[in-house]
Amino acid sequence: MIGLALGTMYFWAGRAQPVPRDTVEGTGTELTVVFIGSECQSSSRVEAVEHEDRVVITAYEGVRARSCSDVGVRYDLTVTLDERLGERELINGACAVDQPPRSCKSAG
Repeated sequence: MIGLALGTMYFWAGRAQPVPRDTVEGTGTELTVVFIGSECQSSSRVEAVEHEDRVVITAYEGVRARSCSDVGVRYDLTVTLDERLGERELINGACAVDQPPRSCKSAG
């Protein structure tokens, strides 16, 4: 019974996929990550992996329906870093893969 419920939730909620972010606002420890996503979004989150010289930020989106329009919706998510961003380079995690989505403008 639990397996059926989890399977149904997975089917309707969809699996969260990395989405290219548009901008990151802020330079301290709290950053606002902006991306354009689906109007049928069921979930979203943002993750940051910090390194000494860079911060990799990846936004994720789950879409609950297969029949949505192509209208994009702006989403703003907040991520808190352990240390100030300062001069560290920002890397777009969704685009820093071997085969990035076509919507990636660059790997950063």
